[in-house]
Amino acid sequence: MRLYALAAMIAVGSLVCTSVGAQDRPTKDEDPRRAPGQVLLDEALRLLDSKMETEALEKLEKSYALYPSPAVLYDIARVEQLLGRKLAALRHYREAVRNPHLSPKARSFAKEFISELEPSFAHLNLIGPAGLVVSLGSEEVKLPLSEPLDMEPGPITVTGEINGQRYEGSGTAVAGQVLSIEVLKIEIQTPPPPTAVQEVLPPPTEETPNHSARYVVSGSLLAAGLVGVGLGIGFTVGANKASNDVTRLSTGLPDACSRGTNGNCDSLKKSDEARMRDSNLAVGSYIAGGALLTAGVATYLFWPKASTHSARVVPWVGKDVAGLTYGKEF
Repeated sequence: MRLYALAAMIAVGSLVCTSVGAQDRPTKDEDPRRAPGQVLLDEALRLLDSKMETEALEKLEKSYALYPSPAVLYDIARVEQLLGRKLAALRHYREAVRNPHLSPKARSFAKEFISELEPSFAHLNLIGPAGLVVSLGSEEVKLPLSEPLDMEPGPITVTGEINGQRYEGSGTAVAGQVLSIEVLKIEIQTPPPPTAVQEVLPPPTEETPNHSARYVVSGSLLAAGLVGVGLGIGFTVGANKASNDVTRLSTGLPDACSRGTNGNCDSLKKSDEARMRDSNLAVGSYIAGGALLTAGVATYLFWPKASTHSARVVPWVGKDVAGLTYGKEF
């Protein structure tokens, strides 16, 4: 089948050669592009004889670009069909047949090949404003179409623009059928004109409390206060024990201790010192613990709002006294 098709191609090519070379010999007023176009055509035919269809197609396309003969366009379509480029071949056959200068024999062949190819393709009819150039994938066509456009079957989306107005259409093409798509105007939503934008400032920092720091500081103060109270309780227990020892050891000892005749005098002295020490430490711990607990509660309740100036609450403890300082850095 391929050899038969190739032979038919060469036969038509010979007709072209005859019409260009012998029947229509160049005259002094003839288009000067015809002769070099014929040279390229002859090269294409030699390549076809050698079964080099791809290279022959390139020569034919160059010949047609130089001198657009309908016979050469037919030859282009034939080689495209042989190479499996059926959609391009179908379109070129149709274009060649529309040209009245195509030879009768080539026209007859072209119509046969059109009948053979067109059932495999869909045919698209576009309805839209005259002059609108629409895009079909990578292809562009201008409306109105002279006849339905051959297309591969499948979904088709059409877009175009004219006079600043956008048009769109879509449909699904079916092989062997004509699909009509009306390309409709798309209303473009115009964005509103820009207006003055009022800057929205965040609220002053003084009005935004720093909750994390509040919980950390107040929690730390409360924990330290509880520790202080616990130490006070411990020292109180120690002071009571030492006081009991002093009471027990002191019975009848003052005179004996003054004469140095009782060995418990040293124990009595140590117990008395421990009682005084633990009593003082207990009082100090209670005072410090109470102050820290008060500071923790006060910090939680009266925590200052955030400010551009840093603020600190600092607890302090001295001998038999404790307190809380609050200050800001400016």
